[in-house]
Amino acid sequence: MANHGFGTMFDMNTYVLGALLKNHRGPNAAPLTILTHDTAWTFGLGPWMELAGFKRANRTNAIEALAAGHLVVVLPGGDVDAAKPFSHRNEVHFGGRTGFAEIALQAGVPILPVVISGAGETVVVLSDGRRLASLLGLPKRLRVKTLPISLSLPWGLTVGLSGMVLPYIPLPAKMRASVIEPMTPRPAEDAEVFAARVLAAMNARMHQMTDGRLPFLGLAWPRRRPSR
Repeated sequence: MANHGFGTMFDMNTYVLGALLKNHRGPNAAPLTILTHDTAWTFGLGPWMELAGFKRANRTNAIEALAAGHLVVVLPGGDVDAAKPFSHRNEVHFGGRTGFAEIALQAGVPILPVVISGAGETVVVLSDGRRLASLLGLPKRLRVKTLPISLSLPWGLTVGLSGMVLPYIPLPAKMRASVIEPMTPRPAEDAEVFAARVLAAMNARMHQMTDGRLPFLGLAWPRRRPSR
């Protein structure tokens, strides 16, 4: 399980996650099922993506894949996490979603959180556009709660296009990934509490990775030594 950086179908985090999976899975590793937002099928890309192991992100597909012995990849924050404003780029948002924890509890499998930083600096998001998305009825029509207003290359200022529908040229940014130890529910822990604990662990790791980070350069501000 990983966090979004920016965008949905063209989120840089998905490429970093793909590289991690490719480099660290052995030749006899279980097959992958990657759960993806409905927008990929809305824009006609879904059938092609299914050939590479992508499935619509829903409980049925996740449970069936786990029952078949697959490793299931999910980015539960969806568009809420993918459209964060630039000022919140170093945060992980799930938008209150707990389905991933419910599935883990039902299937009896652990969650392996992966935290990726830096993608939120490949584009400048001015606003997540939630009000505009709501006015246009997108939550009901497309299951999309955001319509990000962003500055990107080569498109300049766009509303809901760059990263969400159109690929963009990423601004230079240092991206890093960190894998947290597998997490399992504690005794008597329900899905809501388990999900909150996973989110807290991912945000704590994100804070460690980005504390003092300089935007676009990926460097940390020099720390002052305490005076004696």
